[in-house]
Amino acid sequence: MAPTAHNIEDIIEHQIDFSKQKIVFSSSNTDEETTDTIALLDRLHNGNNGLRDVKTQTFYKELQQQILGFMTMLTTYQSSPTDENKQAVIDSLSVQKEFLGLKYWLVKKNTSLLTLYLLTFHFSLTPCTFPLIYSTPLVLGN
Repeated sequence: MAPTAHNIEDIIEHQIDFSKQKIVFSSSNTDEETTDTIALLDRLHNGNNGLRDVKTQTFYKELQQQILGFMTMLTTYQSSPTDENKQAVIDSLSVQKEFLGLKYWLVKKNTSLLTLYLLTFHFSLTPCTFPLIYSTPLVLGN
């Protein structure tokens, strides 16, 4: 599944399960191309046969650190919606940044960030330039 031909972030859900230290990929699409892509993403992020090698474990630790930082950035913006905090979130959602699929789903799955999701996510096609509007605090969790 080529990212230039498909919006993979819309087709395949990306979630981080902190308790199991695992990235979970899922989709309502059951075609072979989607299931093969999910299997590949799972192997890349979680290792083979449930076992992580050193490289995969190092990658997960970096991913975890980045995602926790992003969640903190969202919470900071919600509690203090300054231009500086807004720009930090915008910069973090740039198409050049890592782990964008996970960031996308963090925003998409959080009802307090629905306006942000509806106004912004065309990141596969264009850079983010959007107003950030939150109605309730972000709840950090699994």
